[in-house]
Amino acid sequence: MDKKQEMTTKEAQREQEIAKKKQLISKMIHFLMVLLILISVGSLVGRILYKQYRPAVSASGVPWAADWELIGKQLGINGELLPSGWTLDYNQTVSTSDKVSMALYGYGTPKGVPYVDNDGKDAERRRYVAGIYIITRGSGSDDAALMDIAEWQAAQSAGCTHWEAFSSLSAGASGEAVDYQCFSYDYGQGQSEDYTTGISAYAVVNGWAVSFQLDWSGQTDWSKEEGLEQLSAFLGACQRAG
Repeated sequence: MDKKQEMTTKEAQREQEIAKKKQLISKMIHFLMVLLILISVGSLVGRILYKQYRPAVSASGVPWAADWELIGKQLGINGELLPSGWTLDYNQTVSTSDKVSMALYGYGTPKGVPYVDNDGKDAERRRYVAGIYIITRGSGSDDAALMDIAEWQAAQSAGCTHWEAFSSLSAGASGEAVDYQCFSYDYGQGQSEDYTTGISAYAVVNGWAVSFQLDWSGQTDWSKEEGLEQLSAFLGACQRAG
């Protein structure tokens, strides 16, 4: 084989190798695209199924009403039993894998407050004279739920002043009482944009960690005892899944 033929053969081999590599890369890209689609579809289906889940009955055996606001998979709010002045602002699943849900009930008529979002765009949020922030997490066991609550308490107490054990109460609708441990606190300068005072209630419900955080501003003129009364009345509208 002369030198020219040898070069032609090597060039043909290189082209074949390049073609094989391109084909392999194309297959890998196709595989990754299919995998991403499957992951996306699976995640979407998971979120839909998680959101559509509803308990059949409450802990007391009462059929679970369609209009009860379901937060997570263990907690329902019966709107007919809510004390006056409270309305649902949002209720969303934060993480289906960790079974974390959050909701906010606002008190009074909200005021629009402008702010700049993470993308640098002008936006507006709602500011209430008081708000009850609810978090539920499916911890898997009562012991794990207690650990989650300890983490929440540590995080919250670090963001306020005068944190202290305040009271304990038992509340819930239709004989479904849950025992809550309550803490009171104040916000120092710069610690909260909207509120000055608050009370939090924590409970473990069938392996779920549950937190109710009631914050209010000076516009309400509530004492901490009156705040506890508001929170206790709100907890009276809560239903547990059976």
